[in-house]
Amino acid sequence: MLPKYIYTLILFCLIGINSLVLANCTPSFTVAFTQLDTDQFKLENITEYKYQTSSACKVESFGFYKGDVILKIELLDSNWLNNFLSIDNPLLDSIQVYYEDEQHNIQLSYETGDLIPFGKRINKDFLIPIQNKSSFYIRITNYGTPLYLPLSLVHNNRLITKDADVYFYLGLLYGVIILSILFNLYLWVKRRSSIYYSLYLCVFLLLIFTLQGYSYQLLWPNSPYIQQVAVPICVILTCIFLTRFFQFFFSTQKHLPRLHKTFNTLVSLLPIGIVFCLLPQLYLEVYKYLLVNLISILFLFLYVLAFIKSWNKLNKELWLISISLLIFFLGALIYIGANFQLLPYSNFTRFSLEIGLFFEIVLLTLAISIRFKKFRQFKIEQLVKTNRYKQHENLKLSKKVEDRKREISEQSKVLEEQNSSILKSITYSYNVQKALLPLEKEIQHYIKNSFLIYQPKDIVSGDFYWLKNINIHEDGVKNNYTLVAVGDCTGHGIPGALISVLAINTLNQAVRLAENKTTEDLLNFLNDEINNIFNSNIESENIRDGLDISLIAINNSTHELHYSTAKSQIIHIRAGKLTRLKTSNNPIGLQDTTPYFSKGNLMLNKDDKIYLLSDGFADQFGGPYGKKFKINTLKSLLVNIHQKDMNSQKAALLEALNNWKGSQEQTDDITVLGISI
Repeated sequence: MLPKYIYTLILFCLIGINSLVLANCTPSFTVAFTQLDTDQFKLENITEYKYQTSSACKVESFGFYKGDVILKIELLDSNWLNNFLSIDNPLLDSIQVYYEDEQHNIQLSYETGDLIPFGKRINKDFLIPIQNKSSFYIRITNYGTPLYLPLSLVHNNRLITKDADVYFYLGLLYGVIILSILFNLYLWVKRRSSIYYSLYLCVFLLLIFTLQGYSYQLLWPNSPYIQQVAVPICVILTCIFLTRFFQFFFSTQKHLPRLHKTFNTLVSLLPIGIVFCLLPQLYLEVYKYLLVNLISILFLFLYVLAFIKSWNKLNKELWLISISLLIFFLGALIYIGANFQLLPYSNFTRFSLEIGLFFEIVLLTLAISIRFKKFRQFKIEQLVKTNRYKQHENLKLSKKVEDRKREISEQSKVLEEQNSSILKSITYSYNVQKALLPLEKEIQHYIKNSFLIYQPKDIVSGDFYWLKNINIHEDGVKNNYTLVAVGDCTGHGIPGALISVLAINTLNQAVRLAENKTTEDLLNFLNDEINNIFNSNIESENIRDGLDISLIAINNSTHELHYSTAKSQIIHIRAGKLTRLKTSNNPIGLQDTTPYFSKGNLMLNKDDKIYLLSDGFADQFGGPYGKKFKINTLKSLLVNIHQKDMNSQKAALLEALNNWKGSQEQTDDITVLGISI
């Protein structure tokens, strides 16, 4: 059953329709007309054409007419001499009004039409000033729009209130359409088909607005071109959006697959029709209107065919939708039939589109509401079932979680014990490694002007530093040397620390052997021992671990520097000039062939600076873009600070490192050992 307010609204609108359709007619003028091709009209013959008499109460309809219609108007009542003749068709292309003057010459006195900007027209319809003439001629030129000529006389004092009852009921219809659009936009959140219906209503509202003449008056008063193309384009867009709505709401893809493909094919071709309708040539106008009317008839036929094929599958709301659309289709067919002159023109045929649309909106909105209510009820029931299922599953899951918690708690205790044991082992390894490294005060005992930066990434480090003070007899002379090395072993953490301990012990062993007298001897011995240890007791596997190292020996008597490097470098700065000291690009270990490490010599001057370092400082990520610090940046920094005392240099390096690193994690072990001569 429909709600009571729906019945009230329908009854109220039926009364309005009755008042529009059954309007009384009391003619005060006579009408005669003749039809001509546009190129046949001659002004001097306007009085001599053969005119066919018509009734002023009858609306002459010419269908899709292309040519001229000449009207001869004669007033029967002199009271109308200073008033207006209204032509209630807002889609006339050109209107010219002619009067016969006292010398029997025909004069053009007034010109209007849709091909002229809206300008000073009083309202949407064409009002012809009578100008004290009891007889005059009107030439109406049409290029293909459906031509009908409702004529009436209008008093000066009724120009504004003319057709007020029509405006009232049209305003009611527009309000219903707008409310339906808003309602369907609200439903769009739930149903995709509602957006198509909203778009269909928007375009159809614009179509009615244009057919009634309001669009030219209010939306594009200075664009005759838009007025010319608006109606056919709106008709095509209406077919597109109504078809999409129809497909979704009736599930044609599921229930009517062949018809669904037909709809898709036709809709995909309709943009071609839009492009054709956008062409500005006036001689094409008759073909545009014929095209869109035929398209409308085709789609109406397919809609009705779909109703017939799905007759036994319609539920309550689909029945309402079907009835509403059938009422609208009937109104559209009546309107199209009048365009083709199959039905006589009347107020009913004139407003048949609006009447059909009104009943469609009322019934279809009700149907959509019913479907939405069912959809909401279905969702609520589905939600209740889902919640019950979730509660059941949550109980099962809760039990599993409790069991898992107990299992995790037991595993956590085991892991804590294991982690504690591992941490103790690593801490002990740190103590062992720390015991092998010389203290900074021991370094400063042998090299007074020096600093050390040593920052492992983890608890234990793959970097190491080494110092020995030894006496060597050379050519019968006893010379005292201070040996300093900085090494960077493969990896960091425990693997690197193991190699660093091995390297320190090997260097300690090397200096005790008499045959190792130079820095190159020490590195060659270290390389041989590392390779022997890694590969002597391992079957079918070649360990490719090793280290980079810089080694220097300073003669404390002559201040001569002896140095050797293995894929590392020593930085020497003298009087602001930086020199890179390097003897080999090969690392210790890691290779299939045995390299030979050489040495270099350099006489040191007072205030010379020597820096031994691993690559951890230069490889630290940070800065505004998360990039590496880089060795060239570090070299520039050392040049800038080399004249400072060693403690200040250490502080400057640490400040630069911390500022660059910021909140980033430390990338690698960092070691820098600086010496001032």
